[in-house]
Amino acid sequence: MGWFKPSTGTSDLFNGCAPSGNQGGVPENWFGFQDSLNGAGYVGIFIYRNSMDTYREYIGGNLISPLKPNHYYCLSFYVSMSDIFYFPVSTIGAYFSLDSLYIDNNYELPYFPQIENTESNFIADSVGWQRVSGYFKAIGGERFLYIGNFKDNQNTICLYSPGLLEYKSYIYIDNVQLYECDSLVGIDELPKDPVSIYPNPAQDFVTIETPQNYNNAQLSIYNLTGQLISQKQITQSNQKIPITELGNGMYIFVIQNGDKVIGRQRVVVAR
Repeated sequence: MGWFKPSTGTSDLFNGCAPSGNQGGVPENWFGFQDSLNGAGYVGIFIYRNSMDTYREYIGGNLISPLKPNHYYCLSFYVSMSDIFYFPVSTIGAYFSLDSLYIDNNYELPYFPQIENTESNFIADSVGWQRVSGYFKAIGGERFLYIGNFKDNQNTICLYSPGLLEYKSYIYIDNVQLYECDSLVGIDELPKDPVSIYPNPAQDFVTIETPQNYNNAQLSIYNLTGQLISQKQITQSNQKIPITELGNGMYIFVIQNGDKVIGRQRVVVAR
């Protein structure tokens, strides 16, 4: 309920309630075999076809309530590449609008998504599900959400070059979640002391620079739901800290000296 097609692109709905042998079933359907991540169903869309540069499919959704102005919102959803049309790309995003949109063609939607997948997070898993997530600051009043590839083929990031062969990327999407994250470990509060955390995006380590040597400083790492993932001690004003235990995604790094928060930053881990 509440989901729709915002263009003439033929996005699909799959559900376990489909009759046996039906092409729209779960886990078996025309595009392959995939169990749902949550519930009994999921949707499927084409996000890339190198033989049709402009062809795109999207899903649109009606939000339960309008977004609040100047509040941060976190979005996450899970994707899985189909078995039949398997060609890994990373270009997928989410666009929020004030009014319902419908485009009478099957080209890419002419909008700039507020949330875009990390370029290195290629959708390449056809067995399990991969998480796509991000956050943005609402202007207020947004009531609709659209998910898909908003870029043409030339600007779509592919894992390898298609060459002269025809390739298509068809993905399943499940478990879309949108939640307010203004209060997430004090995201809107700016630290009083300058603290640098780099590189960002990071791979296996980050360097934390503080204006002075805090012998009692501590780094706390949270995920986007506010769950504490890891804690590490900071004993130098320029300290390299390993983060190999973190999976790909976005985290919130909070540095405290005793009870005082001296730094806070969102860090993307992308390997």
